[in-house]
Amino acid sequence: MLTRAGRSTLALAAVLLAVGRVFAIIELFVFAVALVLAVVVAVLMVRIGEPRVTVSRVVSPQSAQAGDTVRVAVTVTNVGTRRTPSMRLVDPVSDNGVANIGITSLTPGAQYGAAYRLDGLTRGLLTIGPMRVNRTDVLGLAKRASTGAPAVELAVLPRHHPVPMPGASGSAGPLGALLHRKALSHTGNEFHALREYQQGDDLRRISWKASARSTNLIVRDTAVEGVKRMTVVLDTAAGEHDEASFERAVSAAASLITSAVAAGFAARLVAPDVDLRGPGVDADALAWLTTVKAPELASNDPQPAPLPSLRNAEGLGLTVVVAATPDAPIVATTRAQLGPEDVVVVVATFGLTEFAPSLVVDALGDESLAEGWGALIGINQQRTAPTDLIGAPPT
Repeated sequence: MLTRAGRSTLALAAVLLAVGRVFAIIELFVFAVALVLAVVVAVLMVRIGEPRVTVSRVVSPQSAQAGDTVRVAVTVTNVGTRRTPSMRLVDPVSDNGVANIGITSLTPGAQYGAAYRLDGLTRGLLTIGPMRVNRTDVLGLAKRASTGAPAVELAVLPRHHPVPMPGASGSAGPLGALLHRKALSHTGNEFHALREYQQGDDLRRISWKASARSTNLIVRDTAVEGVKRMTVVLDTAAGEHDEASFERAVSAAASLITSAVAAGFAARLVAPDVDLRGPGVDADALAWLTTVKAPELASNDPQPAPLPSLRNAEGLGLTVVVAATPDAPIVATTRAQLGPEDVVVVVATFGLTEFAPSLVVDALGDESLAEGWGALIGINQQRTAPTDLIGAPPT
């Protein structure tokens, strides 16, 4: 295959032949023939004696999140018996451009290593390759390309991090307190301990026998069932998000669903036409969140797309709606489907209303989710260890 220089050389030769013929200048004929011969020799050089090389590509880390940097290491080995000419490796990377690596001449058995970095990755599937090995002649008139390494696909997951989950008791924040009050209505008959009467306790739990031996009323405390499940509802309705707020929403949903699974919840991810649950829901959710597209920024339909039914679980549950604003239509739709068994929290990624409900987390910035969620459950995020997750033994 001719390069631009090779095509220009042939064009110049044609012009010289035409001029030489018109003006009968033999020197121009000779010069034109020499140029043509140079191109022919260049083509033969790149077609004959193709070097025998193997090319390996290693991407590390193999799992990346949005905003991360990955390193791509390339190793070229001369497996032939002759010295290779100089080559150039061309590795396309989706829509992020092309990596060009120049390779010097290699003796038989020699290796050449090089690497390049991909910075600031965006969420989605990133295709690297296929890599081409380009070889040109000395004058750069002709080139030949062969496949050096096949294409590989790198899944760039949404940015996510562990967030602590509230328990049925022991949390000082408003969410923890509300969950504790609701959990009391789900207590079983199994005796847990005796304690002093507190205002609001069910009078039927008073132990009159124990109270007779004390100066205060004593109640029988039964085992608290606590939160059993967590549903994350992601708003993908058109016209609600801009691109930045949608990316924050995807990241928030990824953080919540993976943390819920790690905490031992029966976790579930719900969106219009999407219902992920069961074993491996965290991996399935991350895979779906990696490729979900941002909705259109404008829409004439103010109603959200229909959601799968949420009325299919028992016990105390926590439902987190990740939406643009607290008054997004999907919030009202979710509340209408749920009963008194569920507590609803809204994670807002675009804006807050003036009279927002109390259980709203401000996730308008990269660090806001951690701070807002920690304040909601009364836990300092910066001092939270993995053992603070619900389901872990208390310290």
